[in-house]
Amino acid sequence: MMNEVKFGNWLKEFKSVDRPIGNLAKDMLRADDVEKFNRFKTVEDIPHELPYKVYEVAVEVFEYYLIDSVDKYDIEYILVKAFLEDSVIDDSNKNNGGITITETWRLFNIWLDENDHSSNLQRKQFNSQIEKLGYKKIKTRKHQSAQDSNNPSWSWYGLDLNIYQ
Repeated sequence: MMNEVKFGNWLKEFKSVDRPIGNLAKDMLRADDVEKFNRFKTVEDIPHELPYKVYEVAVEVFEYYLIDSVDKYDIEYILVKAFLEDSVIDDSNKNNGGITITETWRLFNIWLDENDHSSNLQRKQFNSQIEKLGYKKIKTRKHQSAQDSNNPSWSWYGLDLNIYQ
């Protein structure tokens, strides 16, 4: 869910800032290119025909634009999705109970530290993002991260993570 702020309009806000972003904003406004810059949705959209310095600065500041324009909940989703992409064991037995919810949260925090990410994501929000990614909570006696037990506990059905990161 991207906000409706477009790159050209976002960049226009920097016209009074010192270089290089302020110079790029002034050059864009002078050339009346706000609409042209508003069409950029990815770095690849920025045309190589722009003067080299303008192109270089546009590519550099586009990353900041993306960070500014991404909704907080999208960032949480992206973080959790990246964690799963790095941690899921693809060839695991999908018929088991999966990893416990507690162990998943612990591994996520280790992953954040190891990858120099910071997050204010709380456990409940984390679980919600996991559910958005298609995993279901089940209460089971079979677990990837613990021995089978007589007492069922909450796990993510079919989710097996590399616990030896």
